[in-house]
Amino acid sequence: MSDAAAKKLCPVCAGRLESDGVCLVCLLNEGIAAETAPPDGSLRPPVRTLVLPCEFAGYRLVREIASGGMGIVYEAQDAKLKRVVALKVIRNAIFATREEAGRFKAETQAIAQLDHPDIVPIYDSGEEEGLPYYTMRLAEGGTLADRLKRKGVLSEREAAQMMSRIARAVQHAHEHGVLHRDLKPANILLDVSGKPMLSDFGLAKVLDAE
Repeated sequence: MSDAAAKKLCPVCAGRLESDGVCLVCLLNEGIAAETAPPDGSLRPPVRTLVLPCEFAGYRLVREIASGGMGIVYEAQDAKLKRVVALKVIRNAIFATREEAGRFKAETQAIAQLDHPDIVPIYDSGEEEGLPYYTMRLAEGGTLADRLKRKGVLSEREAAQMMSRIARAVQHAHEHGVLHRDLKPANILLDVSGKPMLSDFGLAKVLDAE
């Protein structure tokens, strides 16, 4: 497929894009999701996943790692640097509200200005075919929430050591004007040795920003 033809395909569903860049398939799916919302009035997060495996912004997306209300995280292979990273894209892209797009941008900026061994580092950021994204270190050990489900509660010593590291990470963020505001086991990633890293700054507030 030529580059010109590839640019006419939706990066989410691989359907054909209209001349104004709108994908009618995704638009229809969003409408169906809104019509089938639960009785309590809350909306289900729209399902907008990339078709895997696929090439995206110089990365090869291999599998989905996690999915939240605002974003989806994939395991990705960096074609240029030949390393494996985690790549996060905003979930509803074209249909994102200004607030959602602002939160995603704020999350990227918040992580980028923090340099601490217990905060997951950001490598790259940009936008591809209307999908904002950023890449970060891949946590091979999953989340603390996953760890607790598999093995149960931590020992007192292990819990104290982990909380000490997370507390220092939070202090570092506060010293640089960043309030995380969403501390929970699902937002603490673990490397292969079990060392924790604070992640997911989607609800963070940067104190010196408007």
